[in-house]
Amino acid sequence: MKTHITKEITTLLLITSLFGITGCGSSSDDSTPSNNNNPKEKPAIPENNNSIHSRVVGTWVLSDSNAPFDIILSMSDDGHYFMAQQTLGEDGVIGGLEVGTFTSTQTADFANAKPSINTNKGDTAVGLQAVVNTKTTPPTLDFKKDDGTLVHAKKLLPTSDHPEKAGWLIWDNTNKFDIMAFDGNGHYIFAQMDSAHPTMALNNGGRYNATEFGTYSLTKDTDKYVANLTPDAPTDMNVTCKNLGDAGCSTVAGDSNGDYGFNDLTDVSVEFPDKKTINITFTLNGKTKTASAELIRDR
Repeated sequence: MKTHITKEITTLLLITSLFGITGCGSSSDDSTPSNNNNPKEKPAIPENNNSIHSRVVGTWVLSDSNAPFDIILSMSDDGHYFMAQQTLGEDGVIGGLEVGTFTSTQTADFANAKPSINTNKGDTAVGLQAVVNTKTTPPTLDFKKDDGTLVHAKKLLPTSDHPEKAGWLIWDNTNKFDIMAFDGNGHYIFAQMDSAHPTMALNNGGRYNATEFGTYSLTKDTDKYVANLTPDAPTDMNVTCKNLGDAGCSTVAGDSNGDYGFNDLTDVSVEFPDKKTINITFTLNGKTKTASAELIRDR
């Protein structure tokens, strides 16, 4: 079933220097995840147990049989969001994403989206109202599709057997940041954002502000879990969906970020030492590099 997002619908993931966190280190190669080897440079994320956004903070996913991340959405506890979708919607751009701010109101946990990065064009979070449904177990994030159908997104939460099942934030610097999420069923999304250049234009063979979808396998290595990543086939960036029913509508995105992300790296593995952090190791030009990430959660 098609689940695209238009002006009435949306999908989110996580966010950036907009989180009000100081950047921590930068990578020596723009096409790779953040190379952060100095623990002293990790950003200090303030505790906020009284956040008015507490119920909605985290990463939520709506899936269908063809698109594991048909809609994936994350919100931070200081009112910022990231949105991405795997299927092409009306007046959208395949492989695009969105970052911005939102508010919680008396009637909606997510409302009043104001994007600062929007490479989805018209297929945007603007106008979305979503509510956390606490009457279900576990709670769902409920909102309406453009055809009026009510849908229920599920929250990604790490477990003992699947510590990867969550959304993760990887810092590069104040303008650049990376997002990853694992669904617990062998599918991942990765995106690199650059708020200083908020487009999908090619840069040295890669695209910032674009998504990479792929698969992973999870294995137990002594006292930790390790995920090995395989990006999906490259996305056809020429498909369009101007109006519902066009041939390009519902196209499923794969690897849309070109030479950025994990498709040009070797020996990629992601370690999950606990349920709050991950460590990414990869080889680039014969050199081993590492990056770290933090769980997107209410604090």
